[in-house]
Amino acid sequence: MIYFVYNNFTGETLIQLFCKSDVESDYKYGRELKPYAEPKHLDYELLIEKEAIRHLNTYTFIFRISKGQI
Repeated sequence: MIYFVYNNFTGETLIQLFCKSDVESDYKYGRELKPYAEPKHLDYELLIEKEAIRHLNTYTFIFRISKGQI
């Protein structure tokens, strides 16, 4: 689960979330995708990026709306 304070859901937070997903995807699927990509002359980084986007859908998000800052 990933917890967010709604006031802090900025572009920078989205980039951090995508980077985390990218690292997790590389760890999870890297051994399978690298041998697949090389003989087909596919861009490995692009495959990992696409997998990271798919991986974002597996996260459970919990948003907390905080009072105070607007």
